[in-house]
Amino acid sequence: MLKRLCLCAAAALLTLSACSTNDATDQSLTTQNTAVDVAPSTTSSSAPATLTQTTTTTKIDAQIEKARQSFHTLVPDELFDQFSSCDDNGVRDSMACSGPKVGQFQFFVSEVKAASTAQLLTGLNSSRVLEETDSRIVGWSILGSTAVITVVDKERGLVMQQMVSTDDIDPEERINELGLINQDSHQDAEETLEPTETSATTHITTSTTA
Repeated sequence: MLKRLCLCAAAALLTLSACSTNDATDQSLTTQNTAVDVAPSTTSSSAPATLTQTTTTTKIDAQIEKARQSFHTLVPDELFDQFSSCDDNGVRDSMACSGPKVGQFQFFVSEVKAASTAQLLTGLNSSRVLEETDSRIVGWSILGSTAVITVVDKERGLVMQQMVSTDDIDPEERINELGLINQDSHQDAEETLEPTETSATTHITTSTTA
């Protein structure tokens, strides 16, 4: 009787051991299968994200290059390197470009706008012209507390404008910082005014003496 009980107990232990071994094996296989299933998912999800980012960057670079080719006569070439984006402005033949350090600029291709803007710069008391040649005008106009910095290429019908707050930025200093004017021509314009004023003073003095 005792021998039979021992045999039954041994059989039960073997059964439990076999079950435990099978459970451990099943759990190990499940873990391996899970790892195999997850790994491809991680790889496949990162690839499209990288592709999307590359495509977006390429598109932005293409738009900036488009603006550079169209409006390079208005502003220094280095300014385009500081733009982080250039997009269509919602107005025909125009673009808006911006950068974190330089702010936003509006560019236009329009002979009508170029002519009217040049007339405003030279005709309004609230405007000041820093450079004027046969083909180019650089200056700004004041609208309340806002200065509209403007460059006009009259030959090509191109216009660049940037709006800045006069509370924070001096428009003439801003124009100089951006390198929008030819310093030599600006100096020549100032020197041209001085002899005229001297000549007028001399004439008045001579007339009084006579």
